Amino acid sequence: MAEEFGFLKSASQYYNKYEDLEEYCLIANKNESDFTDLKNQIVSNKTLAKKINKLGFAKYLVLGDNDKRNNVANQDSVKADLFEAIIGAIAIDSGWDIKRLKNIIIKMLDIEHFFKDVDCREKRPDKFKLENAINTLKELAERGECSMPIYQISEKPIIDNNGKQWWHCRCNVNFRNLQWMGLWTKYTEGYGTSKKLAKKMAAYIVLCDHYGLPNEYKN
Repeated sequence: MAEEFGFLKSASQYYNKYEDLEEYCLIANKNESDFTDLKNQIVSNKTLAKKINKLGFAKYLVLGDNDKRNNVANQDSVKADLFEAIIGAIAIDSGWDIKRLKNIIIKMLDIEHFFKDVDCREKRPDKFKLENAINTLKELAERGECSMPIYQISEKPIIDNNGKQWWHCRCNVNFRNLQWMGLWTKYTEGYGTSKKLAKKMAAYIVLCDHYGLPNEYKN
C-alpha cells in the first residue's frame, strides 16, 4: 500500500516538489536504500505486532483450540496478520477509499515515530537577519520546504498613540510538517515604519518560528 498510494517517495522516482506539496511526503537526505530499509522496518511482523498490542486489538483474535494450546496468539506473525486483516476489512468496507485508508494506516502505524530521528532539513542557522529574511524564505520555497509566501500589506498605515505611522503585513505560507503529518499553514504578522520593512518583518517572524529561534525584535 505504501508503494501503491505513494506514502514514501524519492526524488529519483517521481517526487515533484511543486506538484506534491499537498501529498504526505518526506524530504530528507536519505538515499533509496535507506528508505527501503525504513519501509521494511515499518511493515515488519515485529512492528505490526507491537502496534496490535498497543492498540489492544489482540483480544479480538479468533483462534481454534489447537492454536490456543500452542499459544500462537503471542506470535508476531499472527498479530501482523490481524493488522493486515483489519486494514483489508476497512479497504473493502470503504470501497477502497484511498484518503480514509491513508488516515487509518498512518494512525495505526504511528508513522511519526519512525521519522522522529530522520534529519529532514539543513542545519539550523544561528539566526536570520531581518535584512535578508524575504530572500531566505523564498529560497526555502524554491527548495520545496514550503510554498511560496503570500504577502498582504495594508493599504493605509496604522497610527499609534504617539502619532507614529506603522504598516502592517501578513505572510501566509504552507510548511511541511516534517514528521509525516502533511502540511500546516503559518500566518504571521509584521509591522514596520514602511511597507518594505513590514514585509521583511513578517518573513523574519515566519523563519524564527519555523526554526524555533527567538525574535530579536519582539519588543
